[in-house]
Amino acid sequence: MVGSFVIYQQLEFARKQSPGLNREHVLVIENARHFSSPSARDAFRQQLIKLPEVIDATHSTFLPSLGSFGDYYEPEQGNDRHPVVQSVPIGSFLTDADFVPTLGVEILAGRNFRSASLSDSASVILNETAVKTIGWENPIGKWLRYPGNGNQRFQVIGVMRDFNEASVRTAIEPMALFHESSKTYQTWGSYMAVRLRPGTTKQTVEKVADLWSETLPEAPFEYDFLDETFARLYRSEAKTGAVVGTLTALALFIGCLGLFALAAYTAENRTREIGVRKVLGASIADVVVLLSSDFVKLVLIALLIATPFAWYFANQWLQEYVYKIEIEWWYFAGVGTLAVAIALLTVSFQSIKAALMNPVKSLRSE
Repeated sequence: MVGSFVIYQQLEFARKQSPGLNREHVLVIENARHFSSPSARDAFRQQLIKLPEVIDATHSTFLPSLGSFGDYYEPEQGNDRHPVVQSVPIGSFLTDADFVPTLGVEILAGRNFRSASLSDSASVILNETAVKTIGWENPIGKWLRYPGNGNQRFQVIGVMRDFNEASVRTAIEPMALFHESSKTYQTWGSYMAVRLRPGTTKQTVEKVADLWSETLPEAPFEYDFLDETFARLYRSEAKTGAVVGTLTALALFIGCLGLFALAAYTAENRTREIGVRKVLGASIADVVVLLSSDFVKLVLIALLIATPFAWYFANQWLQEYVYKIEIEWWYFAGVGTLAVAIALLTVSFQSIKAALMNPVKSLRSE
C-alpha cells in the first residue's frame, strides 16, 4: 500500500512539476515544417492569434519534452572573481519573441526578444543553470561564441528561470533561446505552440484544423498537447503504478479472506466463552472489542515489521529521480490507519454476529 501510494505521488509530482513553464492549455502543431517559407508560417501564426480562443502562438525548432538542439559554446572570459569555463554544452530552441509568453517562461533578469524580426538576431536568453555552469556573476551583456557557425557571437539579453525540458529523472541542463532570425543552425524539427483559453480546447482545435486545411491542404494536421507530451515521458511509471496497484488490491483481497476465515473460526471456538460473558453482563460492544482486539494486535505487529522495509524500498525507487517527493511520516500513519480500518471492517461481521448470538443456545449443551 505504501509502495502504491509513493508511486502515485511521484507520478503526480512529475506530471505537475513545471516551475518556470506553464504546460496547461498549450496546443502543439507538430509538422510546421510543411510551410514553404518563414513568412508563410508567420502569416499562419497571425491567423491563429486572431481567433478569440487563442491567447498567443509561437514557432520553435523544438519544444520542451520534444527535444532540443545541443552544441558547445564558448563564453566570454572576464575578470570575475569566480572562474569562467572555456566551453559549455548548451541545449537550445531557435524561436521567436512569442515563445516566452506562450509557454509562460519566467524571465528573471534582462528582457525577452523584441518582436522586430532582426533586432535580436545576435541575442540569447540563458537559463539559470547555464549561467551557473559558465560561472558568470553578471551575465547580462556578456557574449557567447558559437564555433559551429563560423564563430558567430551572441549577447546575453536575459536569464530565464530553470524548467524541466525533459523527465524529472534527469537534472536540468544548460539551456538557451536563440532568435530564429539568427539562423545559427538548421534542424529537422519545426513546431508551433498555441496557448488556448481554458475551456475552449475542442472548438479551438476544430478551428485550427480548418485554418490548416485552407493553408496547407496537401499536409495532414498533426497536433498534440504539451502537458500530454510530458505525461508520456512517464509511461513506465504509469505502468509500474498500475501493476503495483493491482497487486496491492489482490494482496488486500487475499488478506481480507484470511482475516474473515480466521474471525469465523475464532468466533466458533469461543462461542461458549461469549455466552458466559453475556450472561455475566457483557454488552455487545464488549464482545466485539474482545474478538476484534486480537486481530488489531496482529495488524499493528505487521505494520511495525513492514514499515522500515516499505520506507527502504520506496526510498531506493525514488533514487532514480533527480527531482522527487519526500517520503513523509503521514504516508505510513495514513496507510496504517487504513490497514487497521480494513481489518476491523473485515472481522466486524463475524464479531457482531457472535455478539448477537443468544447465550442460551450456546450454553444449552452445558
